[in-house]
Amino acid sequence: MSETAEKKEKAVVDKSATVENPAVKYIKDSIISSEKYRNRADILNVLLEDNQTYSLDTVDKMIDKFMKGKVN
Repeated sequence: MSETAEKKEKAVVDKSATVENPAVKYIKDSIISSEKYRNRADILNVLLEDNQTYSLDTVDKMIDKFMKGKVN
């Protein structure tokens, strides 16, 4: 394989690694400790269950639903 072809192949792999894949699921601890959800950790501790996995899209929807919920 030529050097140019290797660089192109590597660039494609690197680019795809940075694209957020909505099909990937994470455990509760990983989500709560992430930079993205750091200021929502308290809410997520209540909403997420320990033995389940969640996609980031699902987590965002759960937070949105919780924030729009009725206050008693």
